[in-house]
This record gives sequence, C-alpha cells and structure tokens, in this order.
Amino acid sequence: MKSLKVIVIGALAAVLLAIPFSESAAAEAAKEVRIGGSIALSGPYGKVGKMYADGYTFWLESHNYTMYANGVPYKIKWFMYDDELKAETTAKLTQKLITDDKVDLIVGSYGTDEIMAQAAIAKRYKKILPQGGAAAMMINDKYPNTVFQVVGSGPSYNKSFMDFAKTLIPMPKNVAIIFIEDAAHIEIGEGAARFGEKLGFNIALKEYMPLAVKDLRPVIAKMKKMGNIDLVINTGADHNCISLVESASTLDFNPKLIHGGHLTLSPAVKKTLGKKCDYLFGITWWVPQMKYPSYNFKNGNTKFRNSSELDEAFRARFGYPADYHVLLAYTILDIYAVALENVTDKNPFDEEIVQRQVSTVDFVNEYGPCKFDQVGRNIGKEMAVTQYQGKEDPQYKVVWPLKIRNAEPQYPAAAWKDR
Repeated sequence: MKSLKVIVIGALAAVLLAIPFSESAAAEAAKEVRIGGSIALSGPYGKVGKMYADGYTFWLESHNYTMYANGVPYKIKWFMYDDELKAETTAKLTQKLITDDKVDLIVGSYGTDEIMAQAAIAKRYKKILPQGGAAAMMINDKYPNTVFQVVGSGPSYNKSFMDFAKTLIPMPKNVAIIFIEDAAHIEIGEGAARFGEKLGFNIALKEYMPLAVKDLRPVIAKMKKMGNIDLVINTGADHNCISLVESASTLDFNPKLIHGGHLTLSPAVKKTLGKKCDYLFGITWWVPQMKYPSYNFKNGNTKFRNSSELDEAFRARFGYPADYHVLLAYTILDIYAVALENVTDKNPFDEEIVQRQVSTVDFVNEYGPCKFDQVGRNIGKEMAVTQYQGKEDPQYKVVWPLKIRNAEPQYPAAAWKDR
C-alpha cells in the first residue's frame, strides 16, 4: 500500500491555565468525539473525492468543530485518509480508524466496492456507516442497518429524467445507454432502460465500457454509424461525461439530446468543456434552487437558513459551487448531529445507541428529506433535471420538475457546426 495521506483536523479546545482545577472541569475538558473516514483524494476520482472532503470540512467549520449530545458540546477530532478508490486500501484504513485512531463515528467512502469493504469492517466492530458515495442496492441488502445510504438507490436515478424526456417535442425515440461496468452504474443504466421502455422509448443500444475507460470515440463512431440515435445517456463519472461530449463534437455526432449523467454538474465538466457544455443535460439530487430549509438544531448550532444560502457561503469558501456530492457529505455529519442531539445516555457514542438513533431520524436539511427504510436507504428524494445553457459561458438551469424549474429546456440540440 502506498504511503498514507491523512488530514487530521481539530483538537481539544480546552487549554489548561494556572487556575484552580476540579474533576468536573477535567471531565468537561476531555469531552471529545473522534470522527473519520476515507475517500479517493487522488486518481481518476480525485475530483469527486475532493467535493466530499470539502463538504465535510465545510460542515466542520460551519459548526465550529462541535457536535452536541443532550446539550453537551463535544469537540470533534477529524480524520480523513486517501483510499485512492481501492477497496483493499479502504478496508485497511477503516481498520486503522477504528483500532488505531479510536474513532467513535465513521463516514462513508466512494464507490460500491469501497463501501462494501468499509461496511465489512464497520459491521465487525458494530459501527454504522452513513454514506453518499454508492447507490448499489446490494450494499444495503448485504449490510442492512449497518450502511445508511443517503443518496438514492441506483435504479431510481433516471426516473425523473425519463419522465421529462417523454414531454419533449419531438420525443427522442431511440435511446443509447453507455454503461460503466460498476454495480451502481449498471443499476443506474438498467433503471433508465426500464423506465424508458415503460414510457415508449426504444432502447436501441446498450454499450458496456470498463470502469477506467477514457476514450469513448469508438462507441460514438458506432452510434453515428447506426444513424438513428436521438438520446444518449451516460451512467459514468464526470470524466466519462467529458469524453462523451468531446468525442461527439470531434466526430460530428449530433443526437437531439446528450444526457451526461449524475456528474454533469461536477466543476471539472464545465472547466474542461467550456462552451461545449451548451445543451448538455444532467441529473442531480440537489441544486441550491430547491431552497430546502436548514435543520434547526436545539443548541443553536445552525449556520444557514436554506440550501441557497449554504451554496453562497460554500462558493465564497471554496471557489466553486456546491453540488449534491458536497451536500451528501454535509448531510452525513448532519445525520449524526441530529441523531445524537437528544441522547440522554451516559455514553451517547455507544455503538448500539448510535445505530438506534440514526435508524429513526426523520428530518429535512439543506439537502432535503432524510428518512431511512427498514434496511437503511433514504426514501422520498426526487432527482432534478438540469441543463447547461448559453453559447459563451453556459450556466446550468433547472428544467424539471416543473415546480422548481427556472428555465425552459433547449431542445433539440443544435448541430456542432452551428454552435
């Protein structure tokens, strides 16, 4: 294993001064909660991992590195390691967090294999694992109420998008889906196909690509040769979305609609593609226009009024807009804070108490509703459909659902030569 990259942030706030000292004062000074996890901070998914890491940091800074249990403040000592999106590394780091760093609470990694590896270790030590980095159904099926899945399940990702696509005139009849060979991405693609077929779409092509694929020109050439593809759906990450658009423009492939997937709003997409983002659609569990209200903590440890205000503060702090990955990380720490604020037990971070409290949370924060079903999946969230619009400096707009739409969809897309 490569040398560990670790960020250790936060420490005990108490500074012992030359004043009379009591046992009760010592007890107050020692109140600390250790929280940590790992994420891919390097490699092809490093950009995504950074958004999670920034989301965690933003919560910690916004809450002054403090979490409350029954009104008592606990200073947070924070650990975040780079697992490089390698399941074996994730498992080793999770073991280290529990046995060496003595963490009380764990936050989830990113990727199906990584979460599965992390969950196996967490379960062994009776820890729970709130996570937003993997949507595969098999995770909660194998580790019910060990893993608490904040993001929606893979098959549901494209339901809103297919409902939206059905309303377009002319309807984009023939659909090609690019599957990335990862359990969650396959579920995302199969969900799109299943919803699409029910709505009358023709799934003309299913193309399976390796997880680390970088060049989509061969599959783009194949779709262009078919001559009838109206809608292309990407199930992969931001770099897959970028390759899809760049390959389509290079080969002059002009479908009516390109759906870049759930990472279309990643800052890397806009930064890399620039003007080519125009007309590009995507889906997201969260955009600031949703204006979900902040959770009102009883201890007053609430920083923002709603998701829009949170986004403004995040932009000012990190220099890029928040997206749903940032909010997933932020919400994972909110889940622990909400679950534990009313705990009256002597040891609020006891594993059984934490599991019981988290399994029964039912609240709304800047991300939206959070309530878990019997195996630990968040229920009730609906995806929004977004589109980049504008020739010179494309900006993303919400085009679905109608209740939060702030722009009409631009459709069908202009040919590359006319942009």
